[in-house]
Amino acid sequence: MIWSEPRLDRLVTADSLDLGKTWSEPQLLLPEGQPVKPQAVFFTALATLPEGGLLRIWQDTAQSGCALYQQQMEPSSAQWSEPLRILEELDACPDGSKFFTSQGQLYWFWGEGTSSLWFSAWDAANARWSQPQFFSFSFQDEETNRQVQ
Repeated sequence: MIWSEPRLDRLVTADSLDLGKTWSEPQLLLPEGQPVKPQAVFFTALATLPEGGLLRIWQDTAQSGCALYQQQMEPSSAQWSEPLRILEELDACPDGSKFFTSQGQLYWFWGEGTSSLWFSAWDAANARWSQPQFFSFSFQDEETNRQVQ
C-alpha cells in the first residue's frame, strides 16, 4: 500500500505478505531529500513477476511530465529495491493500464478507449521495461469517409 503523509510531506508504504493479517512498519517510499506534495501519487500499480517477485509502480505528479517510479521485491526477500525512475521517454503516463503474463513473460498495456494502445514487455534479465510500442486502431470508414477512432 502507498499513501501520502501530509504531516511529513512524504510518500509512505507498508506491506503485507499474509493477505493483510499483519503489516510491516511504514517506510518512506522516496529517499530523503526527495519531498513530494500531498496527493502527489496519482497512478499506483502492483504486478506479479513471472519468476515470483513483485513490482510496484507509481507516478509522482509533483514532477513535470510523466514521472514513473518502480521498486522490485525478489521472491527470496521481503525488501523492496530503491525507487527507480522508469520509461522516461513517455509524454503521458499510463491511463487504464493492465498487466498480464503469457508463457512466462510479463506485459503491460494501456490505452485510450478503443482507438490506441501502448504496450511494453518486462525484461527480467535487465530488470526493466522495453521501449513502449504504440498501436493505433483508428481507420478511415470508406462509406462515410470519416476517421473512426
